[in-house]
Amino acid sequence: MTRVLTSALIAACSLGIIQTQANAQSAAEFFQGKTVNITVGSGVGGGNDSYARLIARFLPKHIPGNPSVVVKNMPGAGGLKALNYMYERARKDGTEIGGTNQFTAFEPLYAGKRSKATFDALQFNWLGSPASYSSVGIAWHTTGVKTAKDLLTRQLLIGSSGITSTSSNVSYVLGNTLGFKFRLILGYPGGADVDLAIARGEIHGRSSINWDSLQSRHSDWIRDKKVNILYQLGVKRDPRIPSDIPLILDLAETPEARQVLELQFASYGVGYPYMAPPKVPAERVTALRKAYAATMADSELQAAAASQKFTIQPVSGEEVEEILRKSFSAPPSIVARWIEAAKPPKNFEKAKPVVARATIEKINKKGNRITFADKAGKKVTVGLSSRNTKIQVGGKPAKSKAVKVGMTCDINYFGDGGRAVQVTCN
Repeated sequence: MTRVLTSALIAACSLGIIQTQANAQSAAEFFQGKTVNITVGSGVGGGNDSYARLIARFLPKHIPGNPSVVVKNMPGAGGLKALNYMYERARKDGTEIGGTNQFTAFEPLYAGKRSKATFDALQFNWLGSPASYSSVGIAWHTTGVKTAKDLLTRQLLIGSSGITSTSSNVSYVLGNTLGFKFRLILGYPGGADVDLAIARGEIHGRSSINWDSLQSRHSDWIRDKKVNILYQLGVKRDPRIPSDIPLILDLAETPEARQVLELQFASYGVGYPYMAPPKVPAERVTALRKAYAATMADSELQAAAASQKFTIQPVSGEEVEEILRKSFSAPPSIVARWIEAAKPPKNFEKAKPVVARATIEKINKKGNRITFADKAGKKVTVGLSSRNTKIQVGGKPAKSKAVKVGMTCDINYFGDGGRAVQVTCN
């Protein structure tokens, strides 16, 4: 009897090995000579695009058959255009992969009936993510706000770009769920301008700032203790963040409040995920998942990522699926409470730009930074953007390249080193 069982077990194992080899061989035969497209839901040059291009350099050698890998950009609707495409129209044979940001897959849940998503996030074949998204709240060292608990009794003046920005949304949810006393000032062109306003003393902190950005742009703030780090956002700790900084979930006083925060910050756990469309043959999904994991472990990729200051802390495809599944199965009462907590207030304070009438003294070679003297005669350099700066020359709308040295202009800007929001030249 023992011999029969042993023989059967050996036969079963042999069959499994043969089947595995057949699947690997079929995947190799399929991918050989083909091109795999990575469709990214953002424009060229952003964080998602940069991650995709880094991955595309090393992924081919780990996919059976070593196909070519090409990145294609499909910006639009905050990444929805690309995810809708991946779900509805992308080839279902394994030759198309999608890359998105941390929020887009959750859009049907967060937007509810207002959602313009045509995809079911749980039907994608998630391959993994290069890193989860890590963010913290900060307060300038002179404010008296030293810990998260201080926000229960002390008001913190914070800045953000717009009503729907991540920092604004975080302030609503934490204020309505935990009772944090944020006073929000809107209208800064971007995160860099918010940081400049903090350094000037115009505002005193941020409800959310990416940990990598804080370290790369303001390492002196951390080193010299110019800011107090109040809490870490997300669903699990980032080991790079000091262990005495509390995870935001641990500040919830009730199970319901914790569930609301888990729903709010679940997207941080998936980071910048990649997926294959639904209905891709299982053996090819397995091959792609293994190839993605091997790429993340590739020492050459890790060295390249380090040189570009990209974080590699991989999240597996199974982990991404589990985070999404848990979020989309949240009780309706928790979703309703989250929706209520995320509602913005009816009234806002607006940031006030500096207005100067000055002669343009210098323009950099790219034409995107101008230098002039402010009212006190101090040299000021600000950024120009044809997309984000309202520019008029001679009474007509113009591009940044139309602004020339010697022109006299009215310039609205948020401090030296920031971005001009409006430039009107004679």
